[in-house]
Amino acid sequence: MPGSGGSTAGRAPLDLFEHKFGSTSTRLVLAFEGTRQVRQNEFPRALPSLAYATQVRSGPELRELNARQFVAELGALTAIYALAMDAPPAQLHSRRATMERHAGYPAFRALIAVPDVAAPPIGFAYGFHGAVGQWWHDVVLDTITTERGDEDAQYWLGDSFEIAEVHVHPAHQGKGIGRAMVHALVAGRLERAALLSTPEGHTRARRLYRSLGFTDLVPGFSFPGSGPAYAIMGAALPLRDEAPSPAARPASPSRW
Repeated sequence: MPGSGGSTAGRAPLDLFEHKFGSTSTRLVLAFEGTRQVRQNEFPRALPSLAYATQVRSGPELRELNARQFVAELGALTAIYALAMDAPPAQLHSRRATMERHAGYPAFRALIAVPDVAAPPIGFAYGFHGAVGQWWHDVVLDTITTERGDEDAQYWLGDSFEIAEVHVHPAHQGKGIGRAMVHALVAGRLERAALLSTPEGHTRARRLYRSLGFTDLVPGFSFPGSGPAYAIMGAALPLRDEAPSPAARPASPSRW
């Protein structure tokens, strides 16, 4: 099982918040434990105290990690990525290096999902403030400028929170963990919009993002170096909470 490499989060105090889902649908509250000092490489805007409520099915505890804690967990998180994405082993070294680099981006925020205090993570999500000089940001900015015009490009990328990864271990998918992590990840963010890219097609992930208010900005896009097609999606913040009714859920279990 991924995560056996030793979690550094443990019971140590967390930078921003810690919350836990009950065994039934419950109120989820995220709150700052105190004022956080902003390091030089973090986005220099004060993050306000926040409270956010949603309903989810039975699920794990979510914890926010600072950049140092996130980097220390990369062995476990890369293993989750490999299983969730069915990624070839040759790809994992570069993916891990990319995630480590992302931890130094401005206003970085990361979450892990754990079934209990002592257990390794079963899911993770992270993102950061988009800025010129970041590879994904620059490619998407150029693409939207070309396809939709400068005004649209500036609206979506002039003040954006970029969701880099959202993954759940396959054995724990279909329990609302991904939805809860996305909501928690963007809760209280000061940016105007959230952006992400997801594999093209009628996937469960894409249905999830659409239910949260994300729309296609550039469908069928291939990043430089070719590879599979992606949909670049964006949503105004704060996200809407549009959890589907039981009757609206697909018959097959959700990956998220």
